Amino acid sequence: MSESVNILSKKTLTPDEIFDKLDEIGEDICIVSDEFPRLYFGTFNKALRGVEVFKDEKGYEIRACSFSTFDDYRLFRTTIDIVMELTLGEVEYYGEFVKNFDSFEYFGDNWIDKQVESGINVVSVLARHEDKPVTMYGLFAPFCFGKRMLKNFGLDDGHTPDVEEIYVILKYFREMQWRLENMTSTKSRLAVLGENGEPDKDVSLITIKDGQVSDFDYISFAQMVAICDLDNNDFAMIEFEKFIDVVPKEKVEFLDECQMLVKTPFTVGEVRRMIVSVN
Repeated sequence: MSESVNILSKKTLTPDEIFDKLDEIGEDICIVSDEFPRLYFGTFNKALRGVEVFKDEKGYEIRACSFSTFDDYRLFRTTIDIVMELTLGEVEYYGEFVKNFDSFEYFGDNWIDKQVESGINVVSVLARHEDKPVTMYGLFAPFCFGKRMLKNFGLDDGHTPDVEEIYVILKYFREMQWRLENMTSTKSRLAVLGENGEPDKDVSLITIKDGQVSDFDYISFAQMVAICDLDNNDFAMIEFEKFIDVVPKEKVEFLDECQMLVKTPFTVGEVRRMIVSVN
């Protein structure tokens, strides 16, 4: 569950006003989106899910998502204070106006600890009981948590993770995000349309063109995987969970429940054999 605070104000802030203020107080941030209506950023080398600031006609919404790190939540709290200071706006929290709002009173370190613990516990329970992995979006890339990850972290026996295990889990996924920051993935702008003609499922794309396999460092999660041989006008589409069984395992290393790091580049023959396997 995400946490958000609305700051109601007619004052128009520029993104730079917020970022400059963060820099002024010593926050070392990495900016993913630097334009309204949505700013997206996180603490350098510490963020997993980061912080979002949305702008609409009423003012600003500052949001942090579940399964965030302590540093994500701390930056969430700091960003609330900055936007309050810059706008002098009224604070709305869970639909109620809060007078004399004190961010440490609402989002102190004890609250953060409970949020971190709750986020891990909820995802662990979902992963244990659902057939499909839980997929979340990190600062740079999605990440997936399911039964494979439960086993990797020693949680497949059903016990509730303790403080040390929570630290290990978040550290792993945080480091994975920053490892992927500058890597090339199979993410695409393609989508499978639903019955209403609107985009319904996102697509991870692998292609052959002019005798070459598309360049990618890892296979990123999407609901569907499209494998296209443009040289021979051949094509296959498959759900990501089933695609995992088609990939030659010696070529990849699992990053999480679903996503795979490519150890050695795929050959044209290997990609064509994947198309045949799917069809």
